[in-house]
Amino acid sequence: MFHWSLAASIALAWLTAEEVKDVHEFAGYAAGALVGSRLVMGLIGSRYARFSQFVRGPRKTIAYAAAMLRNREPRHMGHNPLGGLMILLLIFLVSLAGLTGWLQTTDAYWGVEWVSEVHEIVVNALLVSIVT
Repeated sequence: MFHWSLAASIALAWLTAEEVKDVHEFAGYAAGALVGSRLVMGLIGSRYARFSQFVRGPRKTIAYAAAMLRNREPRHMGHNPLGGLMILLLIFLVSLAGLTGWLQTTDAYWGVEWVSEVHEIVVNALLVSIVT
């Protein structure tokens, strides 16, 4: 349920970015709330929801990637080390997109060009990450 709710909110935000600002903002806030709840579950959730179950350090992640290139990667219950890294990247990008989007609604950053540019770059990086 979480996965498809996040996917739907990101798709809705992307589709309404230029035309329907209220819907765009609502979808962005929904994505932010979902990521916030995932962060909580990653810290105090069930065994397989916790980050400690699938987030590995750089050495193990690189070793897994090298084994994968040789078609000798070990199997994992849940996410493998590269999957864990991708989850962290997606959480970071959705959070940064939400933050920069929200900043654009504040008096201090309304119309500030660099905030808008960072938001667009982050969203494009998120879309590329989703596709890959």
